[in-house]
Amino acid sequence: MSESSLRRAVSCALIASVMLLPVSALQQNRESMKRAQRGSTTERISALERIAQVTSRRPFVTIVEEECSRGIHSGGPHKPARALRTPILMLHGVRMHETRYAISPSRLEEMLGYLHMQRYRLWTFAEYASGSIDATLGPSVVLTFDDSTADQFRALPDGTIDPACALGVLERFASEHPGYRVTATFFVNAGGGQAVFGQPAYALEKLRYLVERGYEIGSHGAAHLRYGEESAVAIEDDLSRCERALAALLPLYRVRSFAYPYGNLPGREGRAVVERRYSYTARAWGGVASGIHSADAPRIEIGPETTLARYAPSLPSEMPREAGGNVYKEMPVLAAYARNHP
Repeated sequence: MSESSLRRAVSCALIASVMLLPVSALQQNRESMKRAQRGSTTERISALERIAQVTSRRPFVTIVEEECSRGIHSGGPHKPARALRTPILMLHGVRMHETRYAISPSRLEEMLGYLHMQRYRLWTFAEYASGSIDATLGPSVVLTFDDSTADQFRALPDGTIDPACALGVLERFASEHPGYRVTATFFVNAGGGQAVFGQPAYALEKLRYLVERGYEIGSHGAAHLRYGEESAVAIEDDLSRCERALAALLPLYRVRSFAYPYGNLPGREGRAVVERRYSYTARAWGGVASGIHSADAPRIEIGPETTLARYAPSLPSEMPREAGGNVYKEMPVLAAYARNHP
Protein backbone atom coordinates (compact mmCIF):
# COMPACT_ATOMS: atom_id res chain seq x y z
CA MET A 1 0.00 0.00 0.00
CA SER A 2 1.45 3.34 -1.03
CA GLU A 3 1.94 6.30 1.29
CA SER A 4 -0.88 8.23 -0.37
CA SER A 5 -3.19 5.21 -0.07
CA LEU A 6 -2.37 4.94 3.61
CA ARG A 7 -3.18 8.60 4.14
CA ARG A 8 -6.53 8.13 2.44
CA ALA A 9 -7.18 5.00 4.47
CA VAL A 10 -6.47 6.82 7.73
CA SER A 11 -8.87 9.59 6.78
CA CYS A 12 -11.59 7.20 5.67
CA ALA A 13 -11.25 4.96 8.69
CA LEU A 14 -11.45 7.91 11.06
CA ILE A 15 -14.62 9.23 9.41
CA ALA A 16 -16.11 5.73 9.27
CA SER A 17 -15.42 5.26 12.98
CA VAL A 18 -17.12 8.51 13.90
CA MET A 19 -20.11 7.64 11.75
CA LEU A 20 -20.50 4.07 12.95
CA LEU A 21 -19.21 3.82 16.50
CA PRO A 22 -21.12 4.31 19.74
CA VAL A 23 -19.65 7.00 22.00
CA SER A 24 -18.15 4.42 24.37
CA ALA A 25 -15.86 3.09 21.63
CA LEU A 26 -14.59 6.37 20.28
CA GLN A 27 -11.72 6.76 22.76
CA GLN A 28 -10.34 3.35 21.89
CA ASN A 29 -10.44 4.29 18.22
CA ARG A 30 -8.66 7.59 18.82
CA GLU A 31 -5.69 5.77 20.33
CA SER A 32 -5.53 3.40 17.37
CA MET A 33 -5.79 6.35 15.01
CA LYS A 34 -2.82 8.07 16.64
CA ARG A 35 -0.74 4.93 16.10
CA ALA A 36 -2.01 4.67 12.53
CA GLN A 37 -0.83 8.17 11.80
CA ARG A 38 2.60 7.92 13.45
CA GLY A 39 3.91 4.39 13.10
CA SER A 40 5.68 2.42 10.42
CA THR A 41 3.75 1.03 7.47
CA THR A 42 3.21 -2.32 9.20
CA GLU A 43 2.13 -0.66 12.44
CA ARG A 44 -0.21 1.68 10.64
CA ILE A 45 -1.94 -1.13 8.74
CA SER A 46 -2.28 -3.09 11.97
CA ALA A 47 -3.80 -0.09 13.73
CA LEU A 48 -6.26 0.44 10.89
CA GLU A 49 -7.31 -3.19 11.11
CA ARG A 50 -8.00 -2.75 14.85
CA ILE A 51 -10.14 0.28 14.04
CA ALA A 52 -12.11 -1.81 11.55
CA GLN A 53 -12.63 -4.58 14.09
CA VAL A 54 -13.96 -2.18 16.71
CA THR A 55 -16.14 -0.45 14.14
CA SER A 56 -17.93 -3.35 12.50
CA ARG A 57 -15.81 -6.54 12.49
CA ARG A 58 -15.07 -6.01 8.80
CA PRO A 59 -11.63 -5.71 7.18
CA PHE A 60 -10.54 -2.09 7.07
CA VAL A 61 -10.02 -2.25 3.29
CA THR A 62 -13.73 -2.97 2.91
CA ILE A 63 -14.57 0.08 5.01
CA VAL A 64 -12.14 2.24 3.05
CA GLU A 65 -13.53 1.11 -0.29
CA GLU A 66 -17.11 1.64 0.78
CA GLU A 67 -16.49 5.04 2.32
CA CYS A 68 -14.40 6.20 -0.63
CA SER A 69 -17.11 5.12 -3.06
CA ARG A 70 -19.53 7.26 -1.04
CA GLY A 71 -17.22 10.24 -1.51
CA ILE A 72 -15.78 10.71 2.00
CA HIS A 73 -12.09 11.21 1.26
CA SER A 74 -10.41 14.05 -0.55
CA GLY A 75 -9.98 12.30 -3.88
CA GLY A 76 -13.54 12.13 -5.24
CA PRO A 77 -16.95 13.66 -4.68
CA HIS A 78 -15.93 14.80 -1.27
CA LYS A 79 -18.81 14.41 1.09
CA PRO A 80 -22.14 12.58 1.09
CA ALA A 81 -24.73 14.83 -0.51
CA ARG A 82 -27.04 14.53 2.45
CA ALA A 83 -24.40 16.16 4.71
CA LEU A 84 -23.89 19.32 2.66
CA ARG A 85 -25.61 22.61 3.38
CA THR A 86 -24.41 25.19 0.90
CA PRO A 87 -25.55 28.81 0.55
CA ILE A 88 -25.72 29.67 -3.16
CA LEU A 89 -25.76 33.46 -3.24
CA MET A 90 -27.53 35.24 -6.10
CA LEU A 91 -26.17 38.71 -6.89
CA HIS A 92 -26.91 41.12 -9.72
CA GLY A 93 -25.45 44.61 -10.06
CA VAL A 94 -22.57 46.19 -8.13
CA ARG A 95 -22.74 49.98 -8.11
CA MET A 96 -22.59 52.92 -5.73
CA HIS A 97 -26.34 53.59 -5.88
CA GLU A 98 -27.90 50.54 -4.26
CA THR A 99 -31.25 49.06 -5.28
CA ARG A 100 -32.93 45.75 -4.67
CA TYR A 101 -30.81 44.30 -7.46
CA ALA A 102 -27.55 46.12 -6.80
CA ILE A 103 -25.17 46.32 -3.88
CA SER A 104 -22.24 48.69 -3.46
CA PRO A 105 -18.62 47.66 -4.11
CA SER A 106 -17.83 48.16 -0.42
CA ARG A 107 -20.69 45.86 0.59
CA LEU A 108 -19.42 43.13 -1.73
CA GLU A 109 -15.89 43.55 -0.39
CA GLU A 110 -17.20 43.41 3.17
CA MET A 111 -19.05 40.19 2.42
CA LEU A 112 -15.91 38.61 0.94
CA GLY A 113 -14.02 39.62 4.07
CA TYR A 114 -16.44 37.75 6.29
CA LEU A 115 -16.37 34.69 4.05
CA HIS A 116 -12.59 34.67 4.28
CA MET A 117 -12.54 35.28 8.03
CA GLN A 118 -14.98 32.42 8.63
CA ARG A 119 -12.99 30.07 6.36
CA TYR A 120 -15.65 29.65 3.73
CA ARG A 121 -14.44 28.04 0.52
CA LEU A 122 -15.74 29.54 -2.72
CA TRP A 123 -16.82 27.26 -5.56
CA THR A 124 -18.44 27.65 -8.95
CA PHE A 125 -22.02 26.56 -9.43
CA ALA A 126 -20.96 23.64 -11.66
CA GLU A 127 -18.52 22.43 -9.01
CA TYR A 128 -21.31 22.45 -6.45
CA ALA A 129 -23.99 20.91 -8.70
CA SER A 130 -21.68 18.13 -9.89
CA GLY A 131 -20.77 17.19 -6.31
CA SER A 132 -17.13 18.14 -6.83
CA ILE A 133 -16.68 20.51 -3.88
CA ASP A 134 -14.42 19.36 -1.07
CA ALA A 135 -16.47 19.89 2.07
CA THR A 136 -13.59 18.65 4.23
CA LEU A 137 -11.85 22.00 3.67
CA GLY A 138 -14.52 23.93 5.56
CA PRO A 139 -17.96 25.41 4.96
CA SER A 140 -18.73 26.05 1.31
CA VAL A 141 -20.43 28.91 -0.49
CA VAL A 142 -21.21 29.62 -4.14
CA LEU A 143 -21.31 33.14 -5.60
CA THR A 144 -23.46 33.66 -8.71
CA PHE A 145 -24.04 36.82 -10.72
CA ASP A 146 -27.04 37.11 -13.05
CA ASP A 147 -27.62 39.25 -16.19
CA SER A 148 -24.00 40.06 -17.27
CA THR A 149 -24.42 43.79 -16.73
CA ALA A 150 -21.62 46.32 -17.24
CA ASP A 151 -21.22 46.88 -13.50
CA GLN A 152 -20.26 43.24 -13.08
CA PHE A 153 -17.29 43.54 -15.45
CA ARG A 154 -16.38 46.96 -16.78
CA ALA A 155 -13.27 47.85 -18.75
CA LEU A 156 -11.85 51.35 -18.35
CA PRO A 157 -10.61 53.36 -21.37
CA ASP A 158 -7.05 52.20 -20.73
CA GLY A 159 -8.19 48.55 -20.88
CA THR A 160 -7.86 47.85 -17.16
CA ILE A 161 -10.69 46.50 -15.01
CA ASP A 162 -12.78 49.07 -13.19
CA PRO A 163 -11.98 48.47 -9.49
CA ALA A 164 -15.57 49.44 -8.60
CA CYS A 165 -17.23 46.71 -10.70
CA ALA A 166 -17.95 43.26 -9.28
CA LEU A 167 -14.96 41.59 -10.93
CA GLY A 168 -12.70 44.44 -9.86
CA VAL A 169 -13.70 43.82 -6.24
CA LEU A 170 -13.22 40.05 -6.59
CA GLU A 171 -9.83 40.36 -8.25
CA ARG A 172 -8.56 42.93 -5.77
CA PHE A 173 -9.65 40.75 -2.85
CA ALA A 174 -7.89 37.75 -4.38
CA SER A 175 -4.65 39.71 -4.82
CA GLU A 176 -4.80 40.89 -1.20
CA HIS A 177 -5.40 37.35 0.09
CA PRO A 178 -2.95 35.07 -1.73
CA GLY A 179 -3.80 31.42 -1.32
CA TYR A 180 -7.51 32.12 -0.93
CA ARG A 181 -9.45 31.04 -3.98
CA VAL A 182 -11.92 33.65 -5.20
CA THR A 183 -14.29 32.44 -7.87
CA ALA A 184 -17.89 32.81 -9.04
CA THR A 185 -20.33 31.82 -11.76
CA PHE A 186 -21.57 34.48 -14.17
CA PHE A 187 -24.93 33.63 -15.74
CA VAL A 188 -24.85 35.72 -18.91
CA ASN A 189 -27.50 36.92 -21.34
CA ALA A 190 -26.26 36.70 -24.92
CA GLY A 191 -27.87 36.73 -28.36
CA GLY A 192 -30.80 38.91 -27.37
CA GLY A 193 -29.51 42.20 -28.69
CA GLN A 194 -27.69 43.34 -25.58
CA ALA A 195 -23.92 43.28 -25.27
CA VAL A 196 -22.41 40.78 -22.83
CA PHE A 197 -21.27 42.88 -19.86
CA GLY A 198 -22.43 46.02 -21.65
CA GLN A 199 -19.36 46.72 -23.79
CA PRO A 200 -19.53 45.06 -27.25
CA ALA A 201 -15.92 45.84 -28.10
CA TYR A 202 -14.70 43.94 -25.06
CA ALA A 203 -17.15 40.98 -25.05
CA LEU A 204 -14.70 38.39 -26.37
CA GLU A 205 -11.82 39.60 -24.22
CA LYS A 206 -13.97 39.66 -21.08
CA LEU A 207 -15.31 36.13 -21.50
CA ARG A 208 -11.86 34.74 -22.23
CA TYR A 209 -10.45 36.55 -19.22
CA LEU A 210 -13.08 35.01 -16.93
CA VAL A 211 -12.50 31.49 -18.23
CA GLU A 212 -8.72 31.81 -17.98
CA ARG A 213 -9.04 33.03 -14.38
CA GLY A 214 -11.17 30.06 -13.33
CA TYR A 215 -14.59 31.69 -13.25
CA GLU A 216 -17.54 29.81 -14.71
CA ILE A 217 -19.68 31.10 -17.59
CA GLY A 218 -23.30 29.96 -17.39
CA SER A 219 -26.33 30.73 -19.51
CA HIS A 220 -29.19 33.04 -18.54
CA GLY A 221 -30.90 32.84 -21.91
CA ALA A 222 -30.95 35.37 -24.72
CA ALA A 223 -33.80 37.75 -23.91
CA HIS A 224 -34.30 37.22 -20.15
CA LEU A 225 -37.77 35.73 -20.69
CA ARG A 226 -40.17 34.46 -18.07
CA TYR A 227 -39.95 30.82 -19.04
CA GLY A 228 -43.07 29.94 -17.06
CA GLU A 229 -45.06 32.04 -19.54
CA GLU A 230 -43.40 30.70 -22.70
CA SER A 231 -43.96 27.64 -24.84
CA ALA A 232 -41.35 24.93 -25.20
CA VAL A 233 -40.71 26.17 -28.76
CA ALA A 234 -40.04 29.72 -27.55
CA ILE A 235 -37.74 28.44 -24.81
CA GLU A 236 -35.84 26.35 -27.37
CA ASP A 237 -35.39 29.40 -29.58
CA ASP A 238 -34.21 31.61 -26.69
CA LEU A 239 -31.67 29.03 -25.54
CA SER A 240 -30.44 28.43 -29.09
CA ARG A 241 -29.78 32.13 -29.65
CA CYS A 242 -27.82 32.35 -26.39
CA GLU A 243 -25.83 29.24 -27.21
CA ARG A 244 -24.93 30.47 -30.70
CA ALA A 245 -23.79 33.82 -29.34
CA LEU A 246 -21.61 32.24 -26.66
CA ALA A 247 -20.23 29.62 -29.06
CA ALA A 248 -19.17 32.40 -31.44
CA LEU A 249 -17.19 34.01 -28.63
CA LEU A 250 -15.97 30.86 -26.84
CA PRO A 251 -16.03 28.03 -29.40
CA LEU A 252 -14.09 25.59 -27.21
CA TYR A 253 -15.90 26.32 -23.95
CA ARG A 254 -18.70 24.06 -22.78
CA VAL A 255 -21.48 25.92 -20.97
CA ARG A 256 -22.89 23.46 -18.43
CA SER A 257 -25.02 25.62 -16.13
CA PHE A 258 -28.21 27.60 -16.59
CA ALA A 259 -30.12 29.97 -14.29
CA TYR A 260 -33.81 30.58 -14.93
CA PRO A 261 -34.50 34.31 -15.52
CA TYR A 262 -36.66 35.68 -12.71
CA GLY A 263 -36.48 32.20 -11.19
CA ASN A 264 -39.55 31.53 -13.31
CA LEU A 265 -39.78 27.78 -13.89
CA PRO A 266 -41.51 26.47 -17.02
CA GLY A 267 -43.80 23.48 -17.30
CA ARG A 268 -42.66 19.93 -17.87
CA GLU A 269 -41.99 20.32 -21.60
CA GLY A 270 -40.12 23.57 -21.14
CA ARG A 271 -37.96 22.15 -18.37
CA ALA A 272 -37.17 19.13 -20.52
CA VAL A 273 -35.86 21.50 -23.20
CA VAL A 274 -33.59 23.23 -20.68
CA GLU A 275 -32.34 20.02 -19.09
CA ARG A 276 -31.46 18.49 -22.45
CA ARG A 277 -29.08 21.36 -23.06
CA TYR A 278 -27.59 21.94 -19.62
CA SER A 279 -26.28 19.62 -16.94
CA TYR A 280 -27.09 21.94 -14.03
CA THR A 281 -29.84 24.48 -13.42
CA ALA A 282 -30.52 27.07 -10.73
CA ARG A 283 -33.65 28.92 -9.69
CA ALA A 284 -33.83 32.27 -7.94
CA TRP A 285 -34.92 31.57 -4.37
CA GLY A 286 -35.45 28.69 -1.96
CA GLY A 287 -32.93 29.26 0.84
CA VAL A 288 -29.86 27.23 1.68
CA ALA A 289 -29.24 24.24 -0.56
CA SER A 290 -29.40 21.01 1.42
CA GLY A 291 -27.55 18.28 -0.39
CA ILE A 292 -26.57 18.41 -4.06
CA HIS A 293 -29.07 19.84 -6.53
CA SER A 294 -28.13 19.38 -10.17
CA ALA A 295 -31.58 20.66 -11.19
CA ASP A 296 -33.40 23.73 -9.85
CA ALA A 297 -30.83 24.44 -7.14
CA PRO A 298 -32.13 27.01 -4.64
CA ARG A 299 -30.34 30.33 -4.18
CA ILE A 300 -30.37 33.21 -1.68
CA GLU A 301 -30.97 36.65 -3.15
CA ILE A 302 -28.44 39.20 -1.92
CA GLY A 303 -29.36 42.88 -1.85
CA PRO A 304 -28.92 45.93 0.38
CA GLU A 305 -32.06 45.15 2.38
CA THR A 306 -31.45 41.43 2.68
CA THR A 307 -31.53 40.12 6.23
CA LEU A 308 -32.55 36.47 5.77
CA ALA A 309 -32.62 35.81 9.52
CA ARG A 310 -34.75 32.73 8.91
CA TYR A 311 -31.77 31.01 7.31
CA ALA A 312 -29.54 31.43 10.36
CA PRO A 313 -29.95 27.91 11.79
CA SER A 314 -29.16 26.42 8.40
CA LEU A 315 -25.99 28.24 7.41
CA PRO A 316 -22.75 26.42 8.24
CA SER A 317 -20.43 28.54 10.36
CA GLU A 318 -17.34 28.30 12.53
CA MET A 319 -18.33 31.33 14.58
CA PRO A 320 -19.45 30.30 18.11
CA ARG A 321 -22.82 31.24 19.53
CA GLU A 322 -22.97 34.00 22.09
CA ALA A 323 -25.37 33.96 25.01
CA GLY A 324 -28.40 35.97 23.96
CA GLY A 325 -26.43 36.59 20.81
CA ASN A 326 -27.19 38.35 17.59
CA VAL A 327 -28.61 35.94 15.03
CA TYR A 328 -26.02 37.20 12.53
CA LYS A 329 -23.22 35.83 14.69
CA GLU A 330 -24.27 32.48 13.20
CA MET A 331 -24.38 33.93 9.70
CA PRO A 332 -20.93 35.08 8.63
CA VAL A 333 -22.13 35.35 5.03
CA LEU A 334 -24.49 38.13 6.03
CA ALA A 335 -22.90 39.49 9.18
CA ALA A 336 -21.77 42.59 7.34
CA TYR A 337 -25.37 43.49 6.62
CA ALA A 338 -26.32 43.38 10.29
CA ARG A 339 -24.09 46.34 11.02
CA ASN A 340 -25.90 48.47 8.47
CA HIS A 341 -29.36 47.06 9.08
CA PRO A 342 -29.73 46.43 12.84
